[in-house]
Amino acid sequence: MSALTAEQIAPGAELGMGPAAVERALILAAMPRSEIEAVTALQFGPDGGGDLTFDEALELHRMSKADREEVLALIYSGEDGEWELAVAEALALWRPEVTARRENGKRSRPRGYADWKPQARTRALLADVEKVLETYSEHLPLTIRQVYYALVGAEKLDKTEAAYERLCEHLNRARRARLIEFDCIRDDGVSVCESTTYNGIEDFAEETARRARQYKRDYQAGQPYAIELWSEAGGMVYQLATVAHGYAIPVYSAGGFASLSATHEIAERALERNVPTVILHVGDFDPSGVSIFTAMMTDAAAFVEADRPIKTLEIIPVRVALTAGQVELHELPTAPAKASDTRSRSWSGGTCQLEAMPPDVLAVQVRAAIGQWFDFDIYREHIAAEADERAELLGLPEGES
Repeated sequence: MSALTAEQIAPGAELGMGPAAVERALILAAMPRSEIEAVTALQFGPDGGGDLTFDEALELHRMSKADREEVLALIYSGEDGEWELAVAEALALWRPEVTARRENGKRSRPRGYADWKPQARTRALLADVEKVLETYSEHLPLTIRQVYYALVGAEKLDKTEAAYERLCEHLNRARRARLIEFDCIRDDGVSVCESTTYNGIEDFAEETARRARQYKRDYQAGQPYAIELWSEAGGMVYQLATVAHGYAIPVYSAGGFASLSATHEIAERALERNVPTVILHVGDFDPSGVSIFTAMMTDAAAFVEADRPIKTLEIIPVRVALTAGQVELHELPTAPAKASDTRSRSWSGGTCQLEAMPPDVLAVQVRAAIGQWFDFDIYREHIAAEADERAELLGLPEGES
């Protein structure tokens, strides 16, 4: 509606009405009775509790039916359809460009750090999140999906996509508001390609000394197998690295189906070695997750077979997680296979996401898988030599570091 004129405001002012009330009255006067009843029904909600203001109800009424139903599903996403979110919060989840913060009359996404005063129910949820992060403090950073499944398992959150989306928005706002540390939660990362530079000779000398103090041997040198660890979820790479790097095992992720370049690079690395390459893989237990692993491994193996100089060079694929047996053993939550995925036609039973497995359990599974291919006698020889070599680099007496 265009701005009110003085002639429109004057009669309302005589009755003690402000401009907003006058505008609302004019809107109602121009609306058919059926529309007024529809807005009123939205305002009072399914239980007649009057959860929304008139302006909020009117904003929802002006949406398309499909959009309105999606937003209402978020607003009343509590247990048994109870009111859960304010309209502004629901819109922030449903439509990315809409947030509770308004600047110059325009809705915008928060940028940088942003103050936030969550409602009591949201504060309680964030307290539950803090408990999850404390429980798995040795396995940080966690992905939001891992936090979600931990809350679902503790019966603190419903296992619905709406609940997950709401958690994503809350954790985004909480990190911007400094209520939760950024280092505790990892989103899917970005690719980086940068050069190594120094701010003069002194800077180079300091960096060299630092590297000497952190000197580590390649524990895979001399091993009967070369091992790589792959994760379907890019956000879990840093968490998995806390386990794998202790064995000098690199961690990779293609964030889903690997590109042709990524697959060919697996083969190239395998061909540069003089031992077989073992690819450990963790991913979702669903048609896509299994297909991602199978497609990547068969493709890389075909490249190796075509180019290998000796037959002993090969790729050995190992599915570490998630498997049907693990889902059953740990009683992980499942869901039906997506009908939209054509691979579901040959899939039997439910599906489960990797993040549903508790981080400490996943770490045990990864260590066990590594142990099947890793020679710990060779590892201990590296550890012993490493201390003396570090001392030599630092100019210390032998055995000190």
